[in-house]
Amino acid sequence: MATRKVTSPEQKQTEVLETVSTLYTKSIQRLAEAQKKTLDSAAQQNADLIGAWKKIAQVTPGTPVPSILDLAGSMFGQFVDMQKGAIDLAL
Repeated sequence: MATRKVTSPEQKQTEVLETVSTLYTKSIQRLAEAQKKTLDSAAQQNADLIGAWKKIAQVTPGTPVPSILDLAGSMFGQFVDMQKGAIDLAL
């Protein structure tokens, strides 16, 4: 933000409001990015978990079939994408 000479009380108030508004906007954007990173981490954890279950399903009878696990992974991926879209929409 450029430094400018402030003379009237109205200009001072406007400058303060602009500073607070900028700070608020940046904080909201940082929070949104943190939420998206958390969602990415959850998606990766879900993919790792499904991969482990697929290995278990190969050697253990009676475990969920891989196609069901693929469907669950796909659904979770769509949920993550939807949440990210909602975060972007809120910005």
